[in-house]
Amino acid sequence: FYNTALTASYSGKGRNGSWGISAGGSHRLYNWYGIPEGVFDEATIAGIDEQQQYYSAELRGRLEQSESLLGSGEFMVKRFWDAVSSGENRAYLSTGLDFPLSQDSFSLGIHVDYVGGEFANASVNSTANTDGINYALFQAGISPSILIEQDQLSLRLGARLVYGMDVENSDSNFYIYPQVTATYELLEELVIVYGSVSGELKQNSYADFSEENPFVSPTLTIQPTDQQYDARIGFKGQLLPSLSYNVRGSYLAENRKPLFKLNPQNDFRNDEKGYTYGNSFELFYDDVKTLSIFGELNLDISRNFSLGVNASVRDYDTETDNPAWNLPNVEGSLFMDVQIDEKWFGGASLFFVGEREDLFSQAVPNTQPADFPSTILTLDSYFDANAHLGYRFSDQLSVYARASNLANNDYQRWANFRVQSLQVLGGLTYKFDF
Repeated sequence: FYNTALTASYSGKGRNGSWGISAGGSHRLYNWYGIPEGVFDEATIAGIDEQQQYYSAELRGRLEQSESLLGSGEFMVKRFWDAVSSGENRAYLSTGLDFPLSQDSFSLGIHVDYVGGEFANASVNSTANTDGINYALFQAGISPSILIEQDQLSLRLGARLVYGMDVENSDSNFYIYPQVTATYELLEELVIVYGSVSGELKQNSYADFSEENPFVSPTLTIQPTDQQYDARIGFKGQLLPSLSYNVRGSYLAENRKPLFKLNPQNDFRNDEKGYTYGNSFELFYDDVKTLSIFGELNLDISRNFSLGVNASVRDYDTETDNPAWNLPNVEGSLFMDVQIDEKWFGGASLFFVGEREDLFSQAVPNTQPADFPSTILTLDSYFDANAHLGYRFSDQLSVYARASNLANNDYQRWANFRVQSLQVLGGLTYKFDF
């Protein structure tokens, strides 16, 4: 694989605000290498054209102002395409209007979001590659809110009203979501209680899915996610001058939550690229309710040493009674950064991801996908340890080395896709001062 990106940006900052504009593009190359073991002979494997390439070009802009009615704004225009005749267009615009009141403040957010595209190939659940897949999704919304601040209490009361339209299928809906946040300083700096209830119509896209899982097939069904509400309550603060903590619980309700699931092995297809061998992923939309608990500790000793550890435990309840495909119940991480002396710097990270479940199935003609012969796969939990070390010759020039997967563990991030073993990367950076 390789990832290449180039971005050019220009920004300015004045007494009353800042602005910026950027343009860039990217090229990513991956392979659908995760075929099931012991299923195909060497001749079949050698005949698979497993290479996928992703391309993108985008233009972005942002504006932030103080003491102005137009407090902020941003826009994005993006073209995304791949090597299998798939293409997607995305356009996004948002603004934030601020209306100061005598004691409180009122704000109004406005956003417009469009994503549309086409896949030249049919779903891998279809035994014949006939019709492609087209999609066009539009949404527009406003978010009024009022901020109330009194002594130790900060309270924002608001709502999000969204009109969403499936242009391709001439279907539309109107959504209303809560937007409420509150913080209360119970004990000065020691205990701050906070909570929120929020929701949104999340615009999904092929470009975002390929970033999260580059092994998806170019045959996806793109739908928005109706995040009905995300209710959180927690407390945070300082245990010691250099030690902070954060603990929270949350309950999240989502309709049409996209879950990555293995495509079936489809021996009847003869597509241009080789993603029909049980070696790519589709999207399975389910209504999911998630209960989670999160905890975090951060240690900051001056500017030279920082250490953080966090963990989260989740429980999923799906409408279909299937497992929440490829979502772990337990995750944890540890981060460390250290400035050894004036020239040397380094750090380390450790990640833990718990067990996940996926489904291997085989396509059968004239049969519904739910009735395909299938077997549930359980992916083992894994640790991933990484470290980096660098030396700074000057403010402009530095050299570094990074080591990934120090335990040399060939775990599976996705079913059948084992990661690379120990990797070492070295290089140098130079910052130009114009």
